[in-house]
Amino acid sequence: NKFFNVIQNTDSSVNFIASSINGNIASVSGLTINPVSTGKTQIIVSGGGRQTTVEVTVLMNGYKTLPQVAAGEGFTVALDKDGKVYTWGKNDLGQLGDQGKENRIVPTEITFDFANPSNYITRIETGNGHTVAVDNTGKVWTWGRNDLGQLGNGTRNNSNKPVQVNLPDSTKAVEIGVGETTSYALDKDGHIYAWGNINNNTGYGNKPIQLDLFERMTNGEFADGAKVLRAKIDMASPNLNMRDPIIYRILRAHH
Repeated sequence: NKFFNVIQNTDSSVNFIASSINGNIASVSGLTINPVSTGKTQIIVSGGGRQTTVEVTVLMNGYKTLPQVAAGEGFTVALDKDGKVYTWGKNDLGQLGDQGKENRIVPTEITFDFANPSNYITRIETGNGHTVAVDNTGKVWTWGRNDLGQLGNGTRNNSNKPVQVNLPDSTKAVEIGVGETTSYALDKDGHIYAWGNINNNTGYGNKPIQLDLFERMTNGEFADGAKVLRAKIDMASPNLNMRDPIIYRILRAHH
């Protein structure tokens, strides 16, 4: 049950070339991506003076999703190949999502109120005291600390069990991200949602709001230099995402 992705050449006048960053995960033959082993890699496609990068996840037999481990302040969350989530560590704010508040030294599986029992989690991310997860249907779940609206469920109450984020009904998330007290989701249509970091009437709030400025910038709406993205980097933070964020340069050009 291997799978492959095909990069479709939509311009017959352009000779596209594709290459794989890690041939041990996926190789490329022409414009066809061939799976090699479970993991993530990037495929670089260039042609006609343009270049793009496609992130590819390869899941071989027996894998529903890629195993993953994330850590917050004093607690750890793990995702196994079957989409099950395990937590251990500090639990005074419900960080473990196990419906209790006792610290744990042994990984414990937590449960989700899925509409379909066959659903499973595909990705996890942790903030200082909260966790964000997305399932195979694109629903986003959170648990843990919520004093600044980190959980995105319309309250500021901590939760010791996974709760569903109040995203629009038709929204299907494909990627998630976190800051220390903020949470983010990217949907299949490229829209970015954010919530959390409520502080003195600033921040996003306890429900997701759509961030369209980045989308408008990437669409070339503004002249170069008219808008600026600022990244706050905290080298003392225990959260890796705050110490080493991914930064992209945006140019008002066709790409």
